[in-house]
Amino acid sequence: MKTQMSRISKLCMSAAGLLVIVALTLWHFYAREMPRNTEILAPLKTASADCFDQAGAYQGIDASVLRAMTDPTAASDSAKRNRNGTLNVGRMGINSVNFHELAEQGVKPGQLLDACKNEYVGAWYLKKKIAKYGNTWTAVGAYYSETPAIRDQRASKIYEIWRQNDVRKKSV
Repeated sequence: MKTQMSRISKLCMSAAGLLVIVALTLWHFYAREMPRNTEILAPLKTASADCFDQAGAYQGIDASVLRAMTDPTAASDSAKRNRNGTLNVGRMGINSVNFHELAEQGVKPGQLLDACKNEYVGAWYLKKKIAKYGNTWTAVGAYYSETPAIRDQRASKIYEIWRQNDVRKKSV
C-alpha cells in the first residue's frame, strides 16, 4: 500500500510539475508576444514627437512601413464602417474585431482616436503579424486580412506606396 501511494504521489508531482512547466512556458511566450495592460502605450510620452518613429522603434519595426500603411482618407480621430459591419479606427485602421483583445491589454476603443496611440497600437498589431509571418510583406498584408487573395493584394498596394512615395524620408 505504501509503495502504491508513493507511485501515485510521484505521478501527481510529475504531472503537477509538467503543468507548471507548460504554464510558465506559455506565460513566457504570451508575455513577450502580447504585452499586458499599458505596455502597448507605455513609452508614449507626448504626441508632439514623431509617433511613427517612436512606435516603430519600440516594436522593432521600420517606421516607413507604418507610414505607408496609413489610410490617407482617414482622419486620425475618425472611424470608418466597413462593408462587413466592422469599424476601422484612425489612420492605422485598427479594426473593431480587435477591441476585445485590446481591452484585455488595457486599451479602450476611445483611445484609438488619439493619433499617436493609434500608431502605437498599429505597430503592436503589425509586430504580432511579423511574429507569425516573418518580417515580410505578407505580414504587412495580413495586418488587414489573412485571406490570401486580400492579404497579397494589400501587401502589394502598401509596398507600392512605400516604394513610390519614398516614405522612409518623409513624415506624415
